[in-house]
Amino acid sequence: MIFKMKQPLVFIIILNWNGLNETIECLESVLKVDYKNYKIVVVDNGSKDAEGKVLQTKYPNINILENKTNLGYAEGNNVGMKYALKYNPSYILFLNNDVIVDRNWLTELIKVTESNKKIGIVGPKIYYYNNPNVIWFGGGKIDYSKGPFIHIGQGEKDNKNNNSPQKVDYITGCSLLIKTSVLKKIGDGFNKKYFAYVEDIDLNVRVNHAGYLSYFVPSSKIWHKVSAATGGEEKANTLKEFLKARNLIFFIKTNFKGNIRTNLIFKCLFLKIKEINMRLRYRNLSIPIAIIKGIYYGFLY
Repeated sequence: MIFKMKQPLVFIIILNWNGLNETIECLESVLKVDYKNYKIVVVDNGSKDAEGKVLQTKYPNINILENKTNLGYAEGNNVGMKYALKYNPSYILFLNNDVIVDRNWLTELIKVTESNKKIGIVGPKIYYYNNPNVIWFGGGKIDYSKGPFIHIGQGEKDNKNNNSPQKVDYITGCSLLIKTSVLKKIGDGFNKKYFAYVEDIDLNVRVNHAGYLSYFVPSSKIWHKVSAATGGEEKANTLKEFLKARNLIFFIKTNFKGNIRTNLIFKCLFLKIKEINMRLRYRNLSIPIAIIKGIYYGFLY
């Protein structure tokens, strides 16, 4: 056991939305971790077919909360977070339902965050579920001239040479462990206005502005079924692109001021125009229209 004293209490928040089979597979992997002092809260986000009740029957010892409607990723997770905070845990961990976790995933995350008081958020190395040696997320970098939000190492085969924790610009909400004390200092969890997409990066930036660090922990590992929640339908992809464009503008407006904000907005507009032109080459109008609408509503938001 890595801890000489009692392990800090962790509340794991898992959001389910019409993803019963994914959530069950995720839970089965979490229940096998080698860390012992944790509680699981599953928030059913207005799923069809009473999936929350199915989960409660299958897992009577897990806390299942049921939202009447889909509140979005941000507020859906906040419901679980507010419930967890009543029990005064040391950490809250937001975990996507479409992942499976390594046995020592949580132990490695806690080991790193307990080592430095200035670390506020930590996250694992994330692989593709269907390509388990290829990296999906190796830490997050913000680069407004290229991305602006870049998954370091995405698409690369893992060489496993570097397992040293490292400071990054952000940790993805796919698996994000945050100190409760830091959450209380910034005063809130995810900003519900995002609904879905960019809310995790916004949380990292607010934590960083409060003087705390985001750290990537490569010795902690999970495998992600990328985009399992939205699927491949054109309607879902159109909504996704609308939200990403809207939330990008909103993110900059919320977190930056003055000339810096103006400069970043122009850089991101340039990137979005390039993306629109690329999409038009394939004669698909639905995505470009969604991006344009997202930009427009981002300024109004």
